Amino acid sequence: MLYLKEAEIRTLITMEEAIAATESAFVARARQRAYDVPRQRVRLPEASLNIMQGASLDHDVLGFKVYYVLPTGHTSLIQLIDRHSGQLEAILEAHWLGRLRTGAATAVAVKHLGKRNARVVGMFGSGRQAVSQLQALRAVMDVAVAKVFSRDREKLQQFCTTMSAELEMDVRPAGSPREVVEGADVIVTITRGGAPVFDGNWLESGQFISCAGVNTLAKHEIDLTTVRRAEVVVADSRDTARTESGDLFQAVEAGILSWENVIDFGDVAAGLRKGRTSETDIVLFESHGMALQDIYCAMHVVRAARERGVGSAHYPG
Repeated sequence: MLYLKEAEIRTLITMEEAIAATESAFVARARQRAYDVPRQRVRLPEASLNIMQGASLDHDVLGFKVYYVLPTGHTSLIQLIDRHSGQLEAILEAHWLGRLRTGAATAVAVKHLGKRNARVVGMFGSGRQAVSQLQALRAVMDVAVAKVFSRDREKLQQFCTTMSAELEMDVRPAGSPREVVEGADVIVTITRGGAPVFDGNWLESGQFISCAGVNTLAKHEIDLTTVRRAEVVVADSRDTARTESGDLFQAVEAGILSWENVIDFGDVAAGLRKGRTSETDIVLFESHGMALQDIYCAMHVVRAARERGVGSAHYPG
């Protein structure tokens, strides 16, 4: 058994490698070479236990991520099990890796659903998840400028200064939500989902919107107008969206959308279905997270660790 700490994992996978692994996970599921079980939760008054499960026939591995969320933080672990022997192959600390694959999923979606020559990013949110979102977009786009809005202006300015230096591109604070939307090719929402972060009437033809901040029916980041105006609606997993997408659930309840019209993104990545059909299409992508994204990224990390002799053979006690 191999145990990998977060500090070790950071040296074993790049954003580009995470994007490739995440894309492989989407394609494998669409081709029925991998299976994903939507998140299950145990809710306590002060915390929640979350479990995500999946299996890969190509990698001969089953796995799950379990994370326990408290107001003060959370513990997150991925466990990988050999498909044939049933032996526990590896345990990985998964907090940073989860942020990495969340950003990677957005990048893969932009690759397949964004319009050509997209260069302007509009982002809502400036927390830790926003970091990996920009890192991932930088890997698949020639970004001219990223406009970012969040309510904490001091934190926003620090985020923009740090990311501009790290990514060597223009990351600037937006003065209003409307400024984020206007002229953007790619719009990313990565917030806690207290209320819609922009007015869907502001949307322009050809824009791609990725909602990646929340995974509960009780919260949403966009309004009904945004869903109504989207010519194409895609989810990382339609099965997961049914139980976790507050954005789409409210639209279904309002009669604006039916679940049958929500496209499973893996089918697009695998070339089994069309996503964007025109440069003028407004495309909405709902990203909630899948165990397979974690498992495929974790498999890359484990292979790299074994090649380099990184990690320990026991759980730290």
